[in-house]
Amino acid sequence: MTMRPTIPALGPLALLLAAGACSLDSDSMGRMPTLGGSTGNASTGAQDETATAAELTGEPLPEGPRRRRLDIDPQFVGDVSTTLLVRLDPTRIEYDDTQPDGSDLQFFGPDGITRYPAEIERWEPGGTSVVWVRVIDPALPDHLWMHYADGTGFPPDDPSEVWDGVFSAVWHMVAMGTAFPDSTGEGNPLVAVDFSGELDAEGAIGHGVRIDAMGLNGPLAISEVSDLSLGDAFTIEAWVSRPSEVEQHQLVATAPGSVELRARNPTIDRPSMTIYTSTGPHRLEGAGTLGPSWSYLVATYRSDDGMLVLYRNGESENSIVVGTGPENRTLLAATDRLHVGVDLVGSLDEVRISSLARPPGWVELQHASMSDALLEFGPPEAR
Repeated sequence: MTMRPTIPALGPLALLLAAGACSLDSDSMGRMPTLGGSTGNASTGAQDETATAAELTGEPLPEGPRRRRLDIDPQFVGDVSTTLLVRLDPTRIEYDDTQPDGSDLQFFGPDGITRYPAEIERWEPGGTSVVWVRVIDPALPDHLWMHYADGTGFPPDDPSEVWDGVFSAVWHMVAMGTAFPDSTGEGNPLVAVDFSGELDAEGAIGHGVRIDAMGLNGPLAISEVSDLSLGDAFTIEAWVSRPSEVEQHQLVATAPGSVELRARNPTIDRPSMTIYTSTGPHRLEGAGTLGPSWSYLVATYRSDDGMLVLYRNGESENSIVVGTGPENRTLLAATDRLHVGVDLVGSLDEVRISSLARPPGWVELQHASMSDALLEFGPPEAR
């Protein structure tokens, strides 16, 4: 169903505070519900015919509290730890033995003692659930443990524990009325402005947003220009899909006058990243078009050496060195607040901003994690 919210002649911040449909808790600062909170999406539907792990293996199911070992792809073991995606379905967890909201779900390091903070984006008993887990060890271990079926729930983790301090904003694109909370706890929600599309659509990971028509002032924006400023080192990430036949220029995210991450250029059908310095705009283009299939688009920049890099699906597509010295590499200040999806006709999911240029290995790891290619689930064990 297409939603066309009517935005009154108020600023986006006033909209966020006044919109009755957007019931963000006053003490949450726009945070996502964390582990222990149910955020189910009824549109997904249960996978009733999916075999459980016990049915697949023929092994008897342990009674009471249990655990599973989650092995990490060896090529990433030892990398810098970060927040990982854990995707669950009836072959990976016995939903009937968990709490209705997933609040008995906990994650631990290889020692079985060090607990990793986690956030549930979507909990779908019988279907697919989306959980984000921060590995707090200095280096990525070879496995972690998932505990569940305790018969009781646990208090939720603070979102600031799930996303490291380098993340400036994390938007899972889970709509709360006409706003999308920022899961970092930094209080930078996106609000719908001049929006036409579906606020609660299916995304690449879990929830997403579908944009149907060009928006002159949005269609999504943070509430104030000072709420989120990009420094001289940053990473912008997003999962993007767009109809190939749509030909106008399309922006994934922009801080006007400072940075522009595009899904399509005005004249060339390629994604691009443009930054603005005292020497003018510097544009870096990708190698090919973005189509209706989901693509993981990442752009990084650091002013100390002027390195601007554009990635697609975990791999670098192009890079350039901007300027000839530090004085020519400093980003110009944005003239307006950050906007997401300007003129985009397509879908977005998992839009994230970091305050440093993430290294290539980190980008590759994130793509593997969010593509469900990082973890191998072991059978249920008694504990």
